[in-house]
Amino acid sequence: MEKITILQAAESPSKRLSKAFILDADNKIQTIGYDRCKYFNIKMRDVGSIDDLSSLLLKIESRSDLMVIRGLPRSEVDVSKKAFRQTFKPNNPEREVHPPQEKPFKDEPISWLMIDVDKQLLPNGIDLVDDADAAIDCVVKQLPAEFQSVTYHWQLSSSAGIFNTDHISVHLWFWLTAPQTSLVIREWAKTFNLITGSKLIDTALFQAVQAHYTSAPTLLSAISDPIRQRSGLTKRLSNAVNIDLDIQPPAPTPNTASSSSVKAGRRLLHHSTSTGFDS
Repeated sequence: MEKITILQAAESPSKRLSKAFILDADNKIQTIGYDRCKYFNIKMRDVGSIDDLSSLLLKIESRSDLMVIRGLPRSEVDVSKKAFRQTFKPNNPEREVHPPQEKPFKDEPISWLMIDVDKQLLPNGIDLVDDADAAIDCVVKQLPAEFQSVTYHWQLSSSAGIFNTDHISVHLWFWLTAPQTSLVIREWAKTFNLITGSKLIDTALFQAVQAHYTSAPTLLSAISDPIRQRSGLTKRLSNAVNIDLDIQPPAPTPNTASSSSVKAGRRLLHHSTSTGFDS
């Protein structure tokens, strides 16, 4: 078993950590973004498998005041008290002036991974509302080979299906065979995107305190959800993925040698024996 960090909005009135949708005067759907929140309650839960993770995510999906982060609280943090959503940087000379509750989280190796895919155009003939399983499968098939036979928890994003049904935005949660830091996963994802020439995987997610939104959308003005089921567990042959951290980006050409993205992708990937710390 290992710990997963759930954050609860700790301000009054209660803050909403989910998108909301409302009808305007012209009967058109408008989006209300996430509430800004400064203070959070820290709720640690035990997970030991993709089944545990899926059960937890399904349980908290109805809570618009909760979200998940990859970071874990450092030992000095009192998890019974509210805290900021900030990363502790051990090499920062100013760290002594910050109480633990102000810089509470650090990047530690963990055994789960959420892949965020945003606004992917679906192939002709596949409609998100009519066949969500086929739409999600189209996304999974674009992931590396080692993901193809692995069980995953999926959750459609808050806006999926609200404005159109020919695109998909989805969160795919996997269990890993070995814990990895956010730093390692971010470099792997950057390299994969370079190899495929795409931005399929949102690499910004792989930071200690980056929000992993888990709530279903908040629908106001009697708006009906066009999606019958927004989340679930898809069982495959294996329950954990062994990510290939040895993948290498394509060799730079003279036209791309100075590209900052290529330089970023050429960092050596390393295993979780080395811990990274992010903002």
